[in-house]
Amino acid sequence: SAASSRLSREVYSLGIINREIKDYDEATRLFEQLIDSGARQSEAHYYLGIMALELHQPEEAISHLREVQPGQEYLPAMTQVAKYLLQQKQPEQLAAFFADQRQRHPQLAVQLYILESDILSRARKPAAALALLDQAIADHPDNSDLRYARSLLHEKQGDLAGAEADLRSILKSDPD
Repeated sequence: SAASSRLSREVYSLGIINREIKDYDEATRLFEQLIDSGARQSEAHYYLGIMALELHQPEEAISHLREVQPGQEYLPAMTQVAKYLLQQKQPEQLAAFFADQRQRHPQLAVQLYILESDILSRARKPAAALALLDQAIADHPDNSDLRYARSLLHEKQGDLAGAEADLRSILKSDPD
């Protein structure tokens, strides 16, 4: 109903304000109220996860961030989970996590491949990032975003021929 929608908006807004002023107890109470009511659950889990990170409670943070569903907070939440897995020196779990997310949300597979490769690249694992993009392009051969991401990675590694090949492929499929 309109009244419950307005109420959930107000509870959400109060949760955000309390987080901003660092009243984490009240913000937590409000976000948990949203989860219990079934309203704005992804947003509530996202902010509970971010607050847990700020409070140096990584396990609780990851637990909440994994609950975020596709929407505005989804990719930032997945980024935080991936960074945590890398910090914990768990590259196998990182790969499994992203594979699971791609399976759950196939409409976001390309974005998740790009995010994972970017995280691997920033973690100074360019060979793993490149192998991942090669796999992604094999799965999605006509996707210009994947080819562009791979061209940037080739360029960073000094492989100008590889970068040029991907850019030419993009131009061939979309001359404009």
